[in-house]
Amino acid sequence: MIGVYIGIGVAVVLLIWVIVVRNGLAKKKMRIDNSLSQIKIQSKKRLDLIPNLVEVARSKAKQNEAGVAPTAELKEELARVEKAITISRQVHNDSVMMYNRAVAAFPNSIIATIFRYKKAGFLEVTEEQEFKVSVDLFCKHCGTRNPASAVRCTGCGSGLN
Repeated sequence: MIGVYIGIGVAVVLLIWVIVVRNGLAKKKMRIDNSLSQIKIQSKKRLDLIPNLVEVARSKAKQNEAGVAPTAELKEELARVEKAITISRQVHNDSVMMYNRAVAAFPNSIIATIFRYKKAGFLEVTEEQEFKVSVDLFCKHCGTRNPASAVRCTGCGSGLN
């Protein structure tokens, strides 16, 4: 009879262990997903700010005004966003490292295999990807969207400067 109780006790302990390990893996995986989402949000902010910065600089140059205050304010905001992106990337890669350790470490690796948890990849950004920004210019005459390299509007032919 005592053997039955010991068997039940071992089964309960194993079940609790499986639940704890599986929940820990799920929590670490959610951290990875959240950190990647934060990077995307900050990158979107950056992509929204850069055209504004370019437009303010161009409009101030056209009017022969200094435009120092709005330009400086946008540059500071851009610097804050860049810092937030850097921090978010570090958090993401740290989360990936902790998750991968949990997936690879024995005996957690047994549970990870059973529940199909795979190692996650680190976020690696090439220099080209880091600085790839698309800025479009809008013609003040007809409103046509033009690439930043355009000198003349593709819609009406007027100068974009």
